[in-house]
Amino acid sequence: MQPDNLATGWGRGTMAQSRYPLIRRWTPEEHQQLLVMAAAGRRPDEIAQALGRTEPAVRGRANLHNIPLRLVTQKRNGP
Repeated sequence: MQPDNLATGWGRGTMAQSRYPLIRRWTPEEHQQLLVMAAAGRRPDEIAQALGRTEPAVRGRANLHNIPLRLVTQKRNGP
């Protein structure tokens, strides 16, 4: 008889469901696209939409690999 390893999330032959969504890894092609778009001066939100990722994911990846992104500021209302 096998012991239940409930503390590790494995027990009774089934894998426990995670409460968190799976993190999609960056492919080399996506990383290259990020480099090209950042060098072309595209905004982080545009890059995120093109790659099917969130803006924080794009910003985080760029920060991790020292890729400079275009500075985006809020539009001012009024004069």
